[in-house]
Amino acid sequence: LIERVRGEGMIALRNRVIFALLYSSGMRVSELCDLRVAEMKLDERYAVIISKKNRKKRMIFWDKRTATLLEQYLPMRRMYAKSEYLIISADRDPMAMGKRMTTRSVQRFFQCHRDLDSDASPHTCRHGLGMRTVKANIHTRYTQTILGHKNANSSQIYQDLYDVDVVEAYKKVEAIS
Repeated sequence: LIERVRGEGMIALRNRVIFALLYSSGMRVSELCDLRVAEMKLDERYAVIISKKNRKKRMIFWDKRTATLLEQYLPMRRMYAKSEYLIISADRDPMAMGKRMTTRSVQRFFQCHRDLDSDASPHTCRHGLGMRTVKANIHTRYTQTILGHKNANSSQIYQDLYDVDVVEAYKKVEAIS
């Protein structure tokens, strides 16, 4: 999705940042829209946010690729910003331009950039991070913390979906086919 966003201006960079942050951090869309620039520790690549589900503080992290996009986006964002939020609207309406982007706008934007045969959504990025933690052999308790799940059972689902032993067993079968 990040690669499909064309252009080099503020809007294109903002759109890449949206995809990159959702993918690398596992944030909920509402958490992304509520993220303020001042909350971000850009050099350390993390922010402390209030989880939308359980109202507890949690850390979100992002990868180097996202950090690079943020370094490009933030100077351009300053020229348009009328709020402290990271993700700002580029609406043609002068009253909305530069203000906090709504969760619905992010969801609509996401629909416009996905494949026609794909049912990918912002929440799919969150599930993707959950699956990547399992594939990286991260303990379920850490997955719970990373995703901000209130209940460990929510994180256990990813482990149940991706049983490493079954995958390795299939690879052995595949090797002799």
